[in-house]
Amino acid sequence: RLSSTHREWLEVTHSEELNPGEAFTMSVWIRPGNAIWENGRPVKIGGGKVMGKTNARFDGGFVLGTDVKSQENLTYQLYPEIWDSSGKNHVFRAGEFRFGEWTHLAVTWKSGGYMIGYVNGKEVKRIKASPLPVGRNNNPFRIGIAPWDTNALAFGGGIDDVRLYREDLGSEEIRALFQSGRNSDSQIVVPPNPEPDSSDADNIQPPDPSGPQGPHMPDSEAPVPSNPE
Repeated sequence: RLSSTHREWLEVTHSEELNPGEAFTMSVWIRPGNAIWENGRPVKIGGGKVMGKTNARFDGGFVLGTDVKSQENLTYQLYPEIWDSSGKNHVFRAGEFRFGEWTHLAVTWKSGGYMIGYVNGKEVKRIKASPLPVGRNNNPFRIGIAPWDTNALAFGGGIDDVRLYREDLGSEEIRALFQSGRNSDSQIVVPPNPEPDSSDADNIQPPDPSGPQGPHMPDSEAPVPSNPE
């Protein structure tokens, strides 16, 4: 079991098989649970990084994350980033899903084609992909934390059925993954943060200026802290 309280994550040692090349798909089920609580209710939610493989130079690799869409409605949006072999960043924010609800996310990439995002089996965004392959890097593949910094952007909540494919799956294949549901035999659970006291609201960390978006990374990407022990 992973614990957001202790900033735990999963790590897969670097392998060339984890550098996607010209086509790949990321697929995962998540249940966002990163929040500040008051009177038994979440009052401020935070995003985080679900999976990825890149380094602090951001000159190659990929990340699948979540970003807050509406604090009032407790909703998120899909936030993937892919760097080609020249270091160019391909990124978008799209779709909508709620705090505390299991949601299927998928992103496909085809060099010279498109980068496409899906939420619960439905396409929510597509942009032109670079003609170049995804840039290589030697970092591990990490789940539940920023892949370039294991002290940043922890994901709080549930993560299940993480999949990487060395091809860009089609829309019907993505829909089939969603319709097949979560694979409970391989479930990875990151429990939601416990209800912190009001003083924790003063400890919300600002976004890391060394991150992929530099000083423009949105505040909603900052991890929301849990109770200190």
